[in-house]
Amino acid sequence: MPGVARHIETIRALVRILDAFAQEHKLGEVYSEAPFVLEYKSDWVKGARVPDVMFFRAERFQQYIDSVPDWGDKLFVIVPDLAIEVVSPNDRFSIINKKVRQYLADGVELVWIIDPQEQNAYVHRKGHTTILSKEDTLNGDSVLPRLSVKLGNLFAKKD
Repeated sequence: MPGVARHIETIRALVRILDAFAQEHKLGEVYSEAPFVLEYKSDWVKGARVPDVMFFRAERFQQYIDSVPDWGDKLFVIVPDLAIEVVSPNDRFSIINKKVRQYLADGVELVWIIDPQEQNAYVHRKGHTTILSKEDTLNGDSVLPRLSVKLGNLFAKKD
């Protein structure tokens, strides 16, 4: 089911913030609603993951481009360093938790679950989860060094 406006606006804010920061510091590439797979096969749909937002570190992404000449003509066959899911009102946390487990098992280093309704975030690393409130600061850890975003800013209402 398509996301509601708040879901879409939160994704948009994340993409703007992350992409500007990543480009300014030459850290990597940010994509929204793009699939990635562990290997490219004819039945890729079964194994594809589609985070709301994902980030690839620059050096890993460049190695990927260099090693896959036709990379632009297929899905991303590279695991992101950061995967982000934005919770919609119709999402079930059992499904979201399954996605988190899959991302971490795939090798994603950092997973953010952003919940605009509750105005909080769950930050997942293998074996560790932190819950942040809107007063807290979301940071990029070692994936996006020096990134610091006041979580509440993602949920600011438009005038």
